[in-house]
Amino acid sequence: MPEPGPPRAIVGYHRDEENHWVARLACGHNQHVRHDPPWILRPWVTHAEGRRAMLGHALACLKCARGEPPDPPPAHPEEPGGEPGA
Repeated sequence: MPEPGPPRAIVGYHRDEENHWVARLACGHNQHVRHDPPWILRPWVTHAEGRRAMLGHALACLKCARGEPPDPPPAHPEEPGGEPGA
């Protein structure tokens, strides 16, 4: 089993082209944050209040572990809670 990546704080959110939520991490990488029961349980991602509450929470960044460069900025403006005006 691969080692988890280093912890990186969530600094914002945006949606991808398929309308899935993506967290922007402090390192500049993006990571999908899906709620897809029963496989992935992240009910906090389904509403703006939950996403705002998770700002600053660390996720393991496998892209950092692999030494990948930062991801390009999202095509759509991102908001801290992932909703316009949030």
